[in-house]
Amino acid sequence: MNIMKADKWQLLNSYFDKIYILTIPRNEKRRLFLNAHLEGLHFEYFYGVDGKALLPLQKAGHPDYDYRLMTEHNQEICEKYLKIPFDSPVHQNEIACSLSHRLIYRDIVDNGYENALILEDDVACLDENLPYLADTLRSLPADWELLYLGYELNFDFNTSLSLKQQLVTALYHSGIRHEPVRNKYVSYPKKVNTHLKKAGVHTNTEAYAIRKSTAQKFIQWQTPVRWIADHLLMDACANDKVKAFIADPKIFVQNRKEFQSSIWSQA
Repeated sequence: MNIMKADKWQLLNSYFDKIYILTIPRNEKRRLFLNAHLEGLHFEYFYGVDGKALLPLQKAGHPDYDYRLMTEHNQEICEKYLKIPFDSPVHQNEIACSLSHRLIYRDIVDNGYENALILEDDVACLDENLPYLADTLRSLPADWELLYLGYELNFDFNTSLSLKQQLVTALYHSGIRHEPVRNKYVSYPKKVNTHLKKAGVHTNTEAYAIRKSTAQKFIQWQTPVRWIADHLLMDACANDKVKAFIADPKIFVQNRKEFQSSIWSQA
């Protein structure tokens, strides 16, 4: 192993009890890329549920997932926080993804890992942001429960978005807390210090860390599965069900240059 590459990942390797990369057997090209891209990171591939295995999709009465609640929760999240219409049924790959993350939560609990980093097999590291990670981890409170190291939505605060956040914050703190204002207020991250923010409402699950106690909560909320994987985290953050944070800047991104999300791709 290249010693310099091992040093690059020293902080992540030492901080987390376990580092998972969620994949499925047919995603061999992704694993070949990650073997080189993440060389030196002490990860283990975790083989989850392939959406193809769920065909034909059973929409009612399945012991592992509640299709009705998944549809209702997905619609609620889309309307309240994402501000996009819900006009399609839950995809079998979304169900498979949720089942796969639940399997990881169970593995964390069963093996007694106090904390774990979960990556998906379309992840890529932003090497230029790695130097900021030490301050992010050092700033985490002792009772943290969820840390996004990769995410989308409500983070790139250009002038326009910053002004909107300031307006919403002013309205909220002045006592105007009807649902649209409240939903917007909780959607925005709140600064803790230079490289750590309290999580708002963020999409994606390509890179996040949890505690064993968080995994136990997620298992309870996902038995049977009733949330799309990233919507589970979004709901938990928006409603303060877990003490959640984001690294600022993000350390990982979804690797859209190389791969399409497995949710919408059979490749």
